Amino acid sequence: MRANNLMDIQKLNRTLSELSKLDINDLKNIDYKKLVQDLFKKKDKLTRVIAVFLSIIAGFYIWTNNGKTLNRSKEQLSILQEQLAAFKELSIAKADFQKTLDAFPEPLEYKEMIEKINESAIANNIDVLNFSPANIQAGSLYDLIRVHIAVLAPSYTHFWQFIHTLDSSPHALRVESIQGRPAASKKEITENKLNIDLEVSSLKIKK
Repeated sequence: MRANNLMDIQKLNRTLSELSKLDINDLKNIDYKKLVQDLFKKKDKLTRVIAVFLSIIAGFYIWTNNGKTLNRSKEQLSILQEQLAAFKELSIAKADFQKTLDAFPEPLEYKEMIEKINESAIANNIDVLNFSPANIQAGSLYDLIRVHIAVLAPSYTHFWQFIHTLDSSPHALRVESIQGRPAASKKEITENKLNIDLEVSSLKIKK
């Protein structure tokens, strides 16, 4: 009788040893019917088996939940990394744009434009006959002021020096168009001056 009990205990111990070493993926291969029969032969060992079994289930549950949490964390990290990269690119673009704005020539209002044009005309011996009213084109990002001017130039050399002075101004001045016109008076004919109409603009960036 004792020999039989000893054999049963040894058999149960082997079962417990195998169960404690069991891999999660091998759970589906367990002969649960045989396992229950062996366990109930020795009820004093049943508590240990249940504890081991519950530990395996708890470990599997924790492992599964942690795996899901880890995957979610990886996805969130990937999204954050993409957002961070986009933010860095946006910051660089903003900095470049600000540098462009800071380097842009100083804009001029209509009266200031007239003053600068007159100064350039006097410096290059150009007679300004008249200025048109300001033609203002307002936009969401900038304002563009255009002025039409009629001038008399003693020579092409003087005229091109006048144009160069305007275009190379540290202010936002630009000659957009040039057009010759016939003489309007005897003085213009006798002095043999060039009669020219031109359009000058000033761009004001809205910062």
